[in-house]
Amino acid sequence: FTDYFLPDNNGIIQYITNLYEDIINKKKTKISILTFKTNNSLKNYEKIGKFEIYRVKAKSILGGTYNIPNIFDWKKISKKLKNKKFDVVNTHTRFFISSVLGTWFANRNKIKHVHTEHGAMFVPHPNLVVKTCARIFDETFGRFVMRSSNIVSPVSKKGILFCKKLGAKKIQVVENGISKNFKKIKIVLNKKINLNKKLNICFVGRIVEAKGVSDLIEVCLKLKFDYNLFIIGDGNY
Repeated sequence: FTDYFLPDNNGIIQYITNLYEDIINKKKTKISILTFKTNNSLKNYEKIGKFEIYRVKAKSILGGTYNIPNIFDWKKISKKLKNKKFDVVNTHTRFFISSVLGTWFANRNKIKHVHTEHGAMFVPHPNLVVKTCARIFDETFGRFVMRSSNIVSPVSKKGILFCKKLGAKKIQVVENGISKNFKKIKIVLNKKINLNKKLNICFVGRIVEAKGVSDLIEVCLKLKFDYNLFIIGDGNY
């Protein structure tokens, strides 16, 4: 269960595809993905590679960073999934509604539940209303996801204390990995850039507000010596 999946691309999607492609290659495993359909160009059901994908109709809010599912469409698809007799349900990030639905689905059908937690703190946001709502969601539904899971798997050691704070009982870290098919990307720099300055700083990631790119720029502007700041990524920020 994940809010986002192929053909989109972000850190969570890369984590899922790298992890499960490796599992599929080592064992005879079938992977079904439950995600959201936020625009009409996406199909309700399709296969991409070795993944079969079910999409629940949903409305995207907060600049495309959060999805609200159509409850009637979810009920219809959950009935189909119930008949597939899964061995494990895996949810990703406790504050997504997909994780709440996955937890409910696992509990109702008595399926082992592994929750993968990609965060290590409560949601930071400049809008006080959004930040407060996110905190309330974490303290209620987030706790429900963590406490109901057989295993909670943070993607870093830093996430262990946060998961315990929200009620996780058994924790096993599974860090982000890199696919064996990883390809090097050649970046051609402007010849006018002098790399011999005192400091070269590089940010690599999604360029969204939550990643703190604006904070990085603000701090760099206060440096009293020459430096280069490289920002590599994509996003709506």
